Amino acid sequence: MACSIMKEKSSFCLFQTCAAYIDGKGPSIWDTFTKQHPEKIWDKSTGNVAIDFYHRYKEDVQLMKKIGLDSFRFSISWSRVLPKGKISGGVNPLGVRFYNNLINELLANGITPFVTLFHWDLPQALEDEYSGFLSSKAVDDYVDYVDFCFKTFGDRVKHWCTFNEPYSFSNNGYNTGTFAPGRCSSYVGNCTHGNSGTEPYRVAHNMILGHAAAVKLYREKYQASQKGKIGITIVTNWFIPKSPKSEEDNKAAYRELDFLFALNWLFIYPKGMYDLMLYIKDKYKNPPIMRMSEGAAYIDGKGPSIWDTFTKQHPEKIWDQSTGNVGIDFYHRYKEDVQLMKKIGLDSFRFSISWSRVLPKGKISGGVNPLGVRFYNNLINELLANGITPFVTLFHWDLPQALEDEYYGFLSSKAVDDYVDYVDFCFKTFGDRVKHWCTFNEPYSFSNNGYNTGTFAPGRCSNYVGNCTHGNSGTEPYTVAHNLILGHAAAAKLYREKYQSSQKGKIGITIVTNWFIPKSPKSKEDIKAAYRELDFLFGWFVNPLTYGDYPEVMKAIVGHRLPKFTKEQSALILGVNYYTTNYAANNPAPNKVNFSYSGDSQTILSTSKGGHPIGTPTALNWLFIYPKGMYDLMLYIKDKYKNPPIYITENGLADANNASLPVEEAVKDGLRIRYLANHLQYLSKAIKEGVNVKGYYQWAFWDDFEWDAGYTVRFGLNYIDFNNNLKRYMKYSAYWFKKFLLH
Repeated sequence: MACSIMKEKSSFCLFQTCAAYIDGKGPSIWDTFTKQHPEKIWDKSTGNVAIDFYHRYKEDVQLMKKIGLDSFRFSISWSRVLPKGKISGGVNPLGVRFYNNLINELLANGITPFVTLFHWDLPQALEDEYSGFLSSKAVDDYVDYVDFCFKTFGDRVKHWCTFNEPYSFSNNGYNTGTFAPGRCSSYVGNCTHGNSGTEPYRVAHNMILGHAAAVKLYREKYQASQKGKIGITIVTNWFIPKSPKSEEDNKAAYRELDFLFALNWLFIYPKGMYDLMLYIKDKYKNPPIMRMSEGAAYIDGKGPSIWDTFTKQHPEKIWDQSTGNVGIDFYHRYKEDVQLMKKIGLDSFRFSISWSRVLPKGKISGGVNPLGVRFYNNLINELLANGITPFVTLFHWDLPQALEDEYYGFLSSKAVDDYVDYVDFCFKTFGDRVKHWCTFNEPYSFSNNGYNTGTFAPGRCSNYVGNCTHGNSGTEPYTVAHNLILGHAAAAKLYREKYQSSQKGKIGITIVTNWFIPKSPKSKEDIKAAYRELDFLFGWFVNPLTYGDYPEVMKAIVGHRLPKFTKEQSALILGVNYYTTNYAANNPAPNKVNFSYSGDSQTILSTSKGGHPIGTPTALNWLFIYPKGMYDLMLYIKDKYKNPPIYITENGLADANNASLPVEEAVKDGLRIRYLANHLQYLSKAIKEGVNVKGYYQWAFWDDFEWDAGYTVRFGLNYIDFNNNLKRYMKYSAYWFKKFLLH
């Protein structure tokens, strides 16, 4: 049952355990919520003291060490670091000192910190200013906050989680109103403000954009020097059709999974695009190398590209009026540069083949340039000789000028045929050594900037859009994008049918997208326009591993209320929180008047069938023990999402907080031991079947403040005596866990 990959174990939420509403900490929405709405907390408690981890972290770290943990997950409180939520509002030095001390204490005891940047406790100041994540302004302030954290703690923290369970925050805070900030429609719950039919989607959407922006920031600014990883934690349950033979109930089960899991999960597969694959950039260290780095624009038989023409004819459109004629002269200095790559330790290098260097006139019939072919052969061989894997992009916007002159390039479907001839030549010539191909780099950038704004080659646009002499910004970008997609499909089909079986390579496409928002958020026409633009752009350019849209079923059911996003997002680490499984039955009569997130999936959930519970009941009415659900969930993710790296960041059992039990009895938690043992057994089985599980975290390390449940339940491996100065006692499960870690 034990597996060496599952070495990282415990997690906790700082708001629930840290408390200490002192030392300059600003209020969070949970501080306000528990004060204003004690009726929504089961035992009317607050997290003001919790288990006082703030003052007793050294004692707790020693307890972790005693149990044998080698990793510990905690959350940074945004309002402890930035009391007013913004850098401009001032940094709290005492809050920063606490996290520095905690991180140092963990490392000094051989425990790796795994840090969550947002666990639902938004600074109240931002809620007051613009209603928090209901506004896109929160994305900007969140990015400033995480930038500060990366800069301040990233020299020691190598594992970052952007958001903990965005579903829980979006649904419970804005649909049911049971979590802070307590917003919902009056027909859903006891709330004075909110809209359960729209707000959960808006909040989830902005959190996804925040995640994407944070990941992009970390990768571009910090990852190379700090050597860390970043991801997001997703919560989900597994759903079983109430009537296994009912087609409607089967659909309902999968539909509920889409609504719960895919609302936040960033790797959705839109229908109609097949087998698009982009290798995870970090695996190959993948620095983007532009065509301009190669230089040698007019020597050794190279034909002109549209970029050569563009920089010559329109120097005013280049910020510094430069050209790519020399670039960094990689063409002549590639051996020197390869040695530099080797010195740095790269194991893969991404570069682009210049179409016009290989085929100066753009066509096989126009002749092959042997000197250009020799250069790429030499470069590939040099890389391989130094243990560096070549990752080749076939088109990085530099169309041969000859094809632009003949039929306006990708404005014509003729370009698809000539492109396929060109890539066929590349596969045939270099494919014995190149095992990673990218058909197009950022087709959106080429289509939009080249044919809509006119700021990229070939510089086409309508004269009412930019300074262009030719073009039509209303039609040409879409025509070009369409032909690029056809080119990708044809190239991928060619490679798979003609070369893949013998060359054993992979082929994909590199996507970048933008987000579109209505200029007037309350205007139905502007909303429709934004959706229409998203349909045109995002439906074409999508990568199933790295970029995604909401599931088709959500778009069909929710319609215009569901925000669409086209975005530059990437989450290399998938965090999954698994607790239980539910039955899902189709709801044949959904509410079509009072829309809400809960009703949009048109599913009725339950925990029993025929009077029999789905699993062993626990202290929480939603949590039943069903370990096989974890196994089923892991295989579902593996099959649907191309087996991404997965961290199980929460998995655990709640006991009732029975104040009448003496401590020596309360620590006897045999049910938790069985729960953990059975779940880990199924997780081990999933790993053996190929699921890419990278780590496992039990919830929780100690008993804590459990959001709307307050202190009425206990999730911990360690017992907290709330009546005796928060003294810690190891439960039986803690001793079991320690033994488990040794095997």
